[in-house]
Amino acid sequence: MKNHVAAFWVSMLLFGAVLTGCAASNLPTSVGIETEKEVSLPLIIEKVWYRTEKVRVFGLAFEESGTLTVSDGFVEFVHEKGKIKIPRETIQKVTWGKLSPDITNDWVIVHYTDSGKGMVAAFKGSLLSGTGKESKIYSAILHIMNMKAKPSPLSNTYIPNFYTRAMERQLMAATRQAGTNVPPGNPDDAPPPGNPDDAPPPGNPDDAPPGKPDDAPPPGNPDDAPPGNPDDAPPPPNMSK
Repeated sequence: MKNHVAAFWVSMLLFGAVLTGCAASNLPTSVGIETEKEVSLPLIIEKVWYRTEKVRVFGLAFEESGTLTVSDGFVEFVHEKGKIKIPRETIQKVTWGKLSPDITNDWVIVHYTDSGKGMVAAFKGSLLSGTGKESKIYSAILHIMNMKAKPSPLSNTYIPNFYTRAMERQLMAATRQAGTNVPPGNPDDAPPPGNPDDAPPPGNPDDAPPGKPDDAPPPGNPDDAPPGNPDDAPPPPNMSK
């Protein structure tokens, strides 16, 4: 009896494996998904299913149910047992379609890397939670993936040294023409020009105290000079000696 029961379960497992292989190789074509023209971040959607690439012969089509958040820098899925966070820089591509062995549902499939290994995270709105969630999720994740930092066209531009030397020669020539041997300084180091509004106001000539002519000393009177006495003059020299 035990042998018959064991044989039955082995046959069921083999049948399930064959059925899974057939389903994986003959997945129905996915219906196209529309991309939202305008994406508003952060996008927060509740009642979202999550799964990975793990093949499920029996059981639910999803692994966890929770809340999905798509922001500028990452995709985060929070559920009862924890959370999954996918940085924007690790996202390689975003696709839409079936994920074996689920032949019924279409998923937003995110391909990303974690510690150098390729990973897959798939999301879709839970059953009876409303429509349109997949389109919003797909558009938001595709949007942030395209926002990855790209090098500026001028970031790798090579500026030859001869251009810098030519500029130095021009500055030196301008300095010599100005009649000075001082090496050209950095214009960024020059002090800012003075503000004419900060200069003191010009002197007002009306504020100068006027001179008073009465304060000037009186002119000299020639009548006040003492007359010279001829008797006081020294005698002439004696020429006989």
